Order: sequence, then structure tokens, then C-alpha cells
Amino acid sequence: MPQVAVSVAFQNNPFDTSLTWTDITRYVLDLSTTMGRQHELQQVGPSTATINLWNGDGRFSPWNTSSPYYYSGSGLTPGHPVKVTATWAGTTYPVFFGYAKAWVPAYGAARAQMALQCYDVLALQIGRAS
Repeated sequence: MPQVAVSVAFQNNPFDTSLTWTDITRYVLDLSTTMGRQHELQQVGPSTATINLWNGDGRFSPWNTSSPYYYSGSGLTPGHPVKVTATWAGTTYPVFFGYAKAWVPAYGAARAQMALQCYDVLALQIGRAS
């Protein structure tokens, strides 16, 4: 089976031109992606990803100031770059690259979860990012 990795660039510094990726793979419960045309005879739409994360300690809660990902008063906001890769037989393949659209919490009896909803840059160009 391929090894899937999920990384997020959490910094919010507008003057930082390089991305520092944080591997959050160990918190991923499941993920799904869409890419390009999903049905015949429809226009190509933006790629999306939904990444369900374990959030039992609140590390992905948007305004948790104790989170290791909380940055300078802005919390976990939309717009953070997100990438998903898969490595198979020593070769790493890109699966998804885009931006966080929303951090949506879900609380259940067994554990707290956070759904990280993402979109790619095509959504910005055609106005579907909101």
C-alpha cells in the first residue's frame, strides 16, 4: 500500500516567502479528494480535499491558544497551504495541493474530530472558494 502523508503550512506571517511544512499525518483519520471533471459533459471544477483529523486534545481547534499550531493571535484560519502526497516503491506522487477552506469541528461520544475542508487554486479563479 502507498504511504500517504498530509502536511500543512501553519505560519501566518505575510512577509514569510518560504513555506514551513508540518506533517500532521499521524492525526489523519481519513481523507477524500476530488479532482477535475466528476461527471461527463460538465465543466472541470476545482479540486477539493476533506481531511478528517483527530482533535481530542484540541490542537486543531481554531482559537485554542494552547495549540502548537496557533500563530500570533490569528489561530487556525482559512488559507493555510495543504498538501497530500503518496509514496509508492520509493517514488512520491502529488495527490492534492491547495488551501484550507474551513476547520469544521465535530464532537462525538468516542472522540473529537476536525474536518479540514480544502480547495485548490482553481476555486479562487472561478469564485468557488467561499
